[in-house]
Amino acid sequence: MKISANGRRTIVSDFGNAAKGPLAAGLEYGALVWQTGQDAILVQDGNAGSNSQGALFSVNPTTGVRTLLSDFGNANSGSTGSLPAGLGLVP
Repeated sequence: MKISANGRRTIVSDFGNAAKGPLAAGLEYGALVWQTGQDAILVQDGNAGSNSQGALFSVNPTTGVRTLLSDFGNANSGSTGSLPAGLGLVP
């Protein structure tokens, strides 16, 4: 959700709409949002992904299209994690 200077709310990406990409599961459980610039918004959902172990999404702020960057419950992607609670970005 984007909030303008005068408080008007606009949905950037509806995480319940499969037409925009992978679905989220529990954004109400402490989601973390980080805008990386004009080209991407990173959204961490601690309850999405395989076995509800967490996932990291990239959202295009113009189109609202989502891409799954990391599924913390998928061992094929490396070490698994559970309920991620933070995000570190390295330039």
